[in-house]
Amino acid sequence: MIFTTYTFLVFFAVTLLLYTLAPAKVRPFVMILAGFVFYAYDSVPHFVLLLVLTLVIYSLSRSKSKRVLLFGIVLSVGLLFYYKYWKMAVTTIDTWFGGNLPVVKLAVPLAISFFVFEFVHYLVDVYKGKAQRVTLREFFLFIFFFPSLVAGPIKRIQSFEKDRISFTSGDVYQGLFRMGIGLFKKIALADSLNPLFAPIFADPGSASLAALWVAMYAYAFKIYLDFSAYSDVAIGAAQCFGYHLPENFNWPYISRSLGEFWRRWHISLSSWIRDYLYIPLGGNRKGFARGLLFLFLAMTISGLWHGANWTFVVWGMWHGVGQAVNKVWSKYRPKSTWLPRPLGQVAAWALTFHFVCLGWVFFASPTLHNSFVFLKRMWGV
Repeated sequence: MIFTTYTFLVFFAVTLLLYTLAPAKVRPFVMILAGFVFYAYDSVPHFVLLLVLTLVIYSLSRSKSKRVLLFGIVLSVGLLFYYKYWKMAVTTIDTWFGGNLPVVKLAVPLAISFFVFEFVHYLVDVYKGKAQRVTLREFFLFIFFFPSLVAGPIKRIQSFEKDRISFTSGDVYQGLFRMGIGLFKKIALADSLNPLFAPIFADPGSASLAALWVAMYAYAFKIYLDFSAYSDVAIGAAQCFGYHLPENFNWPYISRSLGEFWRRWHISLSSWIRDYLYIPLGGNRKGFARGLLFLFLAMTISGLWHGANWTFVVWGMWHGVGQAVNKVWSKYRPKSTWLPRPLGQVAAWALTFHFVCLGWVFFASPTLHNSFVFLKRMWGV
């Protein structure tokens, strides 16, 4: 069920009405049932699969065994790999090494990446004592909370219940206003940019130099408006029911470094990568050089999380290299430069913005070949 459809708007209105009429003790069950309906609408078999997995993960979280923790993580990530990346892995092996491995055509369960991220977070934080175990009802509400099911933000169990806000008419009005902003950004702004870049990325070899640059900039604003719009709708919808979701975007294109960009872009994802990938890999505890390697690996994996295509992997590597260079520069840069401070800040912004924009070429291209053709022709090659 997509936020921009009439089906979702009807579903949301009916759910809000039932939630308003229900007694306070019954409202959590209304939200759980709404989450079940929201997910089952897309695929009943996938709903059953995720329902069973949710029960399994909840049961595993009650153990204090490290082996059980690892089993839960492997189970969750393994399911994600099977549904989302198996075809990519088989195709890559066939292409690189020959052979004819069978490719199973699988429909990817809706929002499985978000499910897995929240499963891993809950298992790890409960095991480490950073989060208290919750009741099964609370866990179902946390996992199947429909406003954040398909687009995030990625929630944390510690703040999900703690950050609840009062359910008042004012919350509903503010939430509806935030949803309206998100729908306007998506439908009126983001979607209107499609003609400027979609044909160019599909066939960059026949596009003019000017068209390529326009397409790159158009996609950069399209992807920001798209992602932030879905977050706006999710945050607004949650507020209508008296729940607070974390902000996910904070004007990322005004950043003057890649580190700042990732603190402003998809904030819940960036913090998840830091806490459950970068730090467990070693972070900066094993020296500066290894810290750069771990940062590169974490960003590469985050690229793969976005999609089962080598274009996303290269996009992640692009940002991994960029962040590593950024850290080296921050550590060894000269204390004084010939540029006045205001000009230096403008130069830092321009460099960061265009580095991000060039990376979007990999993200938007259907194949690596298309992305390299696009980049070469941008520079007149």
